[in-house]
Amino acid sequence: MFGQVRATYGRNNFSVYQYSQTVQENLILERVTPVHSIALQANGGIGVHYGFTKRWSIEGFVERLFTNDLETSIGYSGYNNWHRNVGVNYRIRQIQFPY
Repeated sequence: MFGQVRATYGRNNFSVYQYSQTVQENLILERVTPVHSIALQANGGIGVHYGFTKRWSIEGFVERLFTNDLETSIGYSGYNNWHRNVGVNYRIRQIQFPY
């Protein structure tokens, strides 16, 4: 079992799409002007790592975004703050450190 806490600072690009009707009453999906935001994001999570052999392993990780700049930058409050990951790992070679 392992845990992780991290902070990232950078630029995010978001595009919002909306439906609009034409004269023939057909629905068209149109892209609204993209929104750019620069923000600091803090994440924290916990995961499980299980090794099958010396080289093969599987891991699962659940992470939560603590700071959400989507609500303040584009006014969208339906963003999911939880992220889930599942991975299969293969170790190519093991590196021996001198200490």
